Amino acid sequence: MTNLPVRTARWSAGHPWRAIVGWFLFVALCRAAGICVGGNPATSEDFRIGEAGRAEAFAAEGGMQQRPLERVLISAAPGAGRLDPGAADAAARDIGARMRKLPEVLSVAPAVRAADGTAVRIDVTMKGAELDGRTHAVVVALERGLLVRPERHGR
Repeated sequence: MTNLPVRTARWSAGHPWRAIVGWFLFVALCRAAGICVGGNPATSEDFRIGEAGRAEAFAAEGGMQQRPLERVLISAAPGAGRLDPGAADAAARDIGARMRKLPEVLSVAPAVRAADGTAVRIDVTMKGAELDGRTHAVVVALERGLLVRPERHGR
């Protein structure tokens, strides 16, 4: 019996609890080593593979790379019907002005109304590449108190 896997299997069969604890310790050790080594987040360049990757690299060099986009939706309460146009416009202007104050925001598009009048959408374009790992503008605005979630506002 010089074959190591056979000897290990025989020992594990004779000492099952020690084998299970050993595996848990091995997994914990591997996890700790992975945490200590750290990680390297993927960038948009990491996904440039093949013809599409070359085209994306060409577009990025020409300044035509897609920008990250956030969408803020203002909607009526369920069952409430249409939004008040004046109040919706005021809320959209207010959100646009608050978003423009953020350094992470490149531009804020004009508000777009839903055909049935129940919602208004505001597109916020972020600075940087699409996959560079920046925090989303809406999250930043919520953290800085520039926006308030409706459920926190008592609505």
